[in-house]
Amino acid sequence: MSSLKHIQKNAKISKPLMISRDGEITKYLSKKDVILVPENYQKYCSDKVLNQIRKFASNHRLIECSYQIDAGSFMYVRDKIEKN
Repeated sequence: MSSLKHIQKNAKISKPLMISRDGEITKYLSKKDVILVPENYQKYCSDKVLNQIRKFASNHRLIECSYQIDAGSFMYVRDKIEKN
């Protein structure tokens, strides 16, 4: 558990990037050690973005996640995003 606290203290969480944005992916990945990607992210990427993510994953950690959200939580998150 102490190693988790160490990671938590040193973690720098950045704003997410839509993986469909070809022009921003290289710069975004250059500043990361680990990225979190959605399950089946390959379906949502252009070839350029997919190649950049694969290149990143050859030397860095790629965490694929699956998240299901209930309707109420979805509306809350959507409202927060729309306000920003």
